[in-house]
Amino acid sequence: MATIYLKQNDTHTPIRATLRDPEGEPVPLVGAVVGFYMSKNGSNIVAREADILDAAGGRVIFNFQEGETSETGTLQAEFKVNFSDGTVETFPNNGYLTIIIDKELSSVPISIDIINGGTFLDPDFSTEYNGGVF
Repeated sequence: MATIYLKQNDTHTPIRATLRDPEGEPVPLVGAVVGFYMSKNGSNIVAREADILDAAGGRVIFNFQEGETSETGTLQAEFKVNFSDGTVETFPNNGYLTIIIDKELSSVPISIDIINGGTFLDPDFSTEYNGGVF
């Protein structure tokens, strides 16, 4: 099962998924409505509609909104498809997506300048920034 890692209160990175049948083929989502559900210890944190990126190819995306990633710890998630014929299927149908939200170090915004190429403009702070690795 997939594990997704986030930091508390981050909303920029969406969850993208291709929903597949037991044979590994994409599930057609034409006319369907897809919900995304995320919970911790049995309490719903998120329960709302996901967007369909490619109905024929079974591709969906879920963009977090403010407040939906404020709960830290290990959470379970799933996509639930309501097909146009009235049937329902949940993905994954065995277990859950695991979402681990780590506590942010500070909730106070800071301001630093970064230029392309990776060097902080502050001359007293000479650490290079290379795509997230210091």
